[in-house]
Amino acid sequence: MQDLEKGHTDMSNAQEELSAKNKPLEEELANYQSFLLQISKEGFNQGIWQEALFHGVPVKDDRYDNSKDVVNGQLVSFNDVEGEEEEGERSVEEVFNLV
Repeated sequence: MQDLEKGHTDMSNAQEELSAKNKPLEEELANYQSFLLQISKEGFNQGIWQEALFHGVPVKDDRYDNSKDVVNGQLVSFNDVEGEEEEGERSVEEVFNLV
């Protein structure tokens, strides 16, 4: 009976050690998940802005380019946009004049 209790205590201690070691990894995973979610949201918003710019243009049109963004009503490369101040975000309703 003592051997079972000692084994249970050893397993509990090992589990606590593993949990402590995994905590930084779990935090890092949460950071990566948040980062990927943000990138996905930005990509979606980018597509909405391009649709607003090219309203009525087929999606397979060569003018759609995921490496570009809409700034002041024009499609520009991300490299050209960096460092410029953003005017603020607009909702989908505002983009499509639904408000």
